Parts: sequence; structure tokens; C-alpha cells
Amino acid sequence: QYINKYAAEYKIDPYLVAAMIKTESNFRVKANSHKDARGLMQITGDTGKWIAGEMKIENYEEEMLYDPEMNIKMGCWYINNLRGEFGDNIHLILA
Repeated sequence: QYINKYAAEYKIDPYLVAAMIKTESNFRVKANSHKDARGLMQITGDTGKWIAGEMKIENYEEEMLYDPEMNIKMGCWYINNLRGEFGDNIHLILA
């Protein structure tokens, strides 16, 4: 449900978002990498802090990256932001 909600909000193919989650975390909500990437979309602490600032998320804490809705919302926002930087070049966005 969150995939469809935020994919629609940021005009991203929901299948792309689902594929990224499958690749990054295998749909494990509490996934944590050796590079400190967290949650479904594997957002790092530094990137999460930056995204939260850009999105004006109040009282942000890194633990929020384990919340499925917050992680997908921030991840979709980030993909949309990269699209603004790289256009629709999906290879650069996903790199």
C-alpha cells in the first residue's frame, strides 16, 4: 500500500520501487547493511538526515528509517530528486 501511495505521489513506477526494495532489503523492514543503510530501501543515516531536512520532517531520528511508510516515502522522494538531477536516465538514477 505504501509503495503505491508514494510511487503515485512522486510519479514513479511502483514496480520500480518494489524491485528496488526486493534488491536492497528483500522486503526486510529491519534490514541493516555494513554501510549503515537501513530499512526497506536501504537509506544511509547521512542520506536520511539530508532527505529529512529537505522534506522538512520534524523530530527526525535515524530509527525512523525502519518504519516502512517513512522509508518508502523518503526513498520515493529521493528517487524523484535524482530524476530532477539526471532526467529520466534510469541507469544514472539507480547507480
